[in-house]
Amino acid sequence: MLVAPRAVECTTSLVVPLDDPDWDAVDAVLKDLEGQARAQLDEADVDPADVRLEAAADMRYVGQGYELTVPIPLDVVRGHDTAGLVEAFETEYRTRFDRVLKDMPAQVISWRLRALSSPVVKTVELATGATAHSTDPVGSRPAYFAEIGDYTDTPVYRRAALAPGGTVSGPALIEETESTVVVGPSGSVRVDDMGNLVMTITSGDGE
Repeated sequence: MLVAPRAVECTTSLVVPLDDPDWDAVDAVLKDLEGQARAQLDEADVDPADVRLEAAADMRYVGQGYELTVPIPLDVVRGHDTAGLVEAFETEYRTRFDRVLKDMPAQVISWRLRALSSPVVKTVELATGATAHSTDPVGSRPAYFAEIGDYTDTPVYRRAALAPGGTVSGPALIEETESTVVVGPSGSVRVDDMGNLVMTITSGDGE
């Protein structure tokens, strides 16, 4: 969430036939949506020069009870490119259902405009605050594992103490404030360079 672009998506209904849209009405709708989206980003102190736009529309064949949200290149709507609009729908429909219904009329149900800007935070680096390869357990407690078929005394590790490069072999419990990671007897955990826990489970056939 920290590195996601700041974005606002606005939508409104405007039903038009796909092969003969009322482009004047479409222009008015998209202009209104752009104004709404830019106003919200402006309230968040986003530089207007840093805003980029993405258009989409909810489309369907006439009579269907569901719509597909179809990305539409801006030059298609700005250039009133009806053929490009049809192509965008058929491409998305074929991707989803592996066919198109050439003899069925299609329509746009609603229009979407998304305004995006650069994220406030470019990258996130996690610091563990631990010394390199700190993998000493802080205690142990009985835990049940189906693979063993009984309770076994299981070492307990403190999540914050596991530094990049460290490894823990199962069975083990890795505790932190929000949750506990359970490492089974056939599993092992490696701490990657960003502090993530990467678990590998080995079966009789390999990993």
